[in-house]
Amino acid sequence: FPRPTVTWHRGTRLLQGSLSVDDHGVVRNELYFNRLRREDLLTVLTCRASNNNVSAPVYATVSLDLNRKY
Repeated sequence: FPRPTVTWHRGTRLLQGSLSVDDHGVVRNELYFNRLRREDLLTVLTCRASNNNVSAPVYATVSLDLNRKY
């Protein structure tokens, strides 16, 4: 089987995640944020996964929610 490609996007911008593949071939791409700002509230991030050029990629989205202390 072809190894899947897993990427993160913020709008049209490709984000740099931490890519890893385990011993069973499971691909993981994790995002880490050191500092979130008020402007990041409700930002939509999209994860895109595909493993060939025949079928359509699969997408999942998350929206950032912040609980900020002043």
